[in-house]
Order: sequence, then C-alpha cells, then structure tokens
Amino acid sequence: MPIYSNFYQTLTTACPIVELRGYAAACGLKGHLYAYLDFNGPTGTARDGLAEGMLALAIEKKQLAPGQPIIEAASGPFATALTLASLTAGHPIVLVMPEDAPALRQEYLLRLGAQIRHSPARSGLAGARALAAQTAAANGWYYMNWLANDDNPEYHRRVTGPAIVQSIARQNKSLVDAITIGVGSAGTVTGVGETVKAWTNDVRIVAVEPYENQVLGGGLTGPHGIPDIGYGIIRFCCGQPGRPAGCPAGAAHRCHPRFGQRRCCPARRRPAAGQLQQPRGTGHFQRTCQHRVSGCFYQ
Repeated sequence: MPIYSNFYQTLTTACPIVELRGYAAACGLKGHLYAYLDFNGPTGTARDGLAEGMLALAIEKKQLAPGQPIIEAASGPFATALTLASLTAGHPIVLVMPEDAPALRQEYLLRLGAQIRHSPARSGLAGARALAAQTAAANGWYYMNWLANDDNPEYHRRVTGPAIVQSIARQNKSLVDAITIGVGSAGTVTGVGETVKAWTNDVRIVAVEPYENQVLGGGLTGPHGIPDIGYGIIRFCCGQPGRPAGCPAGAAHRCHPRFGQRRCCPARRRPAAGQLQQPRGTGHFQRTCQHRVSGCFYQ
C-alpha cells in the first residue's frame, strides 16, 4: 500500500496512509509522521469496519442466527455503526444506554432505526452492560458485548494489523519506529500490536489514554473530555499483569511492569512530600521531548 503525500489522493482508497508533513512542521517534529485514515465508511469513523467485522465473525462462529435481534450497551460512534450494519444485515438492533445519555444522540439513533432501552444514570456504563446481558439472556437475543468480546481485537488481527504491516514493510524492515493508538475498548491496540509484534520487535506499540483517566498507567481515574477513548476498563490491553498489548510472552524482558506508566500514557510526576499536586484541565497534554519521533502512526 502506498503512502500518500496529501489527503486528496486518498479519495479513491479504502484506508490510506498519509504523511502529515504540515502537522509535523507546525509542531517542530523531526522525522516523519504518518496517519492511518480509517473513516471512509458510512458513519465516517473507524467503527464501521469493526461493527461489520464483528457481525461477520459472530456469523462465522454460528453465534448469530439469521434475523436474530442484537443488543448492545453503547451510545457513541460504535452504536451508530452497529445500527447501520445490523439493519443492513437484517438484524433488529436494541441499544442500552444510561437514561441521561444526550437527547440528540438518542434521537439520531432512533431515526436510524435502533430501539433504545435505558438503564439508571447512576449505574453508568456498567449498569447498561448488565441490563444488556440480562435482556439478551431473557429474550434469546445476541449480546455483542463489544468491550469484552475477543471478536473486537480479532477483527484488527485480520484486517487493520495486516494492512498496517503491509504498508510499513520496506525490504523486510519497518518504515516506522512506533505505532500510536488511542485506547477505548483496547481492541485496536491489541489486535494491531499482536500482528506487528508477530512480524517484528523493532516497532514500539504505544497506547494513549486520557491524562485524567489513567487506567493503563495505574494513575488517577475520572471523567475527561476526549470522546471515544478512555472508557475506564482494562479488557484486552493487559491480559497478563504488566504485559501490554502486542507484547508476546517470548518478549517478557521488554515488558517492564511499569510499561503503561512509562510508555503508554502521559507521564504524571508524583508530587514531593508536602507539595500539592496542581489540578490539570480537561484534555491536558504534556509534550515529551526525550524521544525522537521518526515515523509514528496514529489511528
């Protein structure tokens, strides 16, 4: 797969890779910065392929029967993508979300054809997931459970990971030093990480989470203002203690228990004794100058 010099050359390509020359120059970054553009689906997000892929995998495993209703605890981009994919495939879709989910988002999903059931607002995402599981068991529906279903990283093992490896491979060597992926469900960073690490150990896999919600890094957790990442759960990314996604068992020496704090999220320096930690605003970003950027994907 070629790497394009500007966005306009990608309009006829499914998931192109573009060099971000302008962004790198504006930020004073040395080396090369590339982006994997996965937004050419009907909703304009990377969730389109994931929703269709997880449906295909469920059918492949004979877990989803023709016309069987699907239920999922979601209200964001994945809910939109799953609604379109499910109805196109002939499956009624029921979405479970807290009762305080944004009204405009609920109206949009209803217009697309989804049914909505509400869980108590105080229960948050955990309450929505519990209600979805109970409803599926009571009615014989298929609960996709995308945040904890291995079909999520499996899609990226089969599709996203191989596409990226094919793009960055140059004479059996990698064009980039690191691949950076925002962590929501951790399916992308797991599937891509495992695929890349199976090919080479010369590429660093970097998981990014909000500064205010450092679940992988073991720091403070809480609400943040970045959509579609930082769900506050660890499902795929840390299958074993101290072992991040994409780090096979044979490379345990590369997986320090503090990997997440040192590499997977913005470093948060602990205050000295008697010193108060200054509060950080939503979306705080720390610039790190110790590492040379030389070819880094972001998805």
